[in-house]
Amino acid sequence: IATAMIYSTATSNTIIQGSNTEFIEIENCGITSIGGSNVANLTVDSRRCESTSFYSQEEMTLNVSASSKSLFYYYQLSFGDTSNPDKGIVVFSGIRNPRENNSYRIISKFGNGWMSIGGENLIGDGMLSVSVSR
Repeated sequence: IATAMIYSTATSNTIIQGSNTEFIEIENCGITSIGGSNVANLTVDSRRCESTSFYSQEEMTLNVSASSKSLFYYYQLSFGDTSNPDKGIVVFSGIRNPRENNSYRIISKFGNGWMSIGGENLIGDGMLSVSVSR
């Protein structure tokens, strides 16, 4: 059901493409952090966080930073619209490591328009900080 699963280790990030790429696609930017005009910020901690809406463009950047007190973490980010808040699901998992922020390209299959992003911590004790920028 997922759009992608991103697994992080101390030396690399691996994106495993899922079967649900009808709403969005996720690609690796190949660099640790990209600046830009933020359109959405989200912090996922030990509980499900409230989703936030933003006006998306066809291509945006997703900056992600995971910090975990546990050895292993597993977060779910849900991208959607007003009809379905879980249209695109991206899973972030990995081991506790000292890596910097990581950036990914989000490609919207529906072009410009309103999108929502929400998240949930499924395993681990820490937080996932997320920002979406143009």
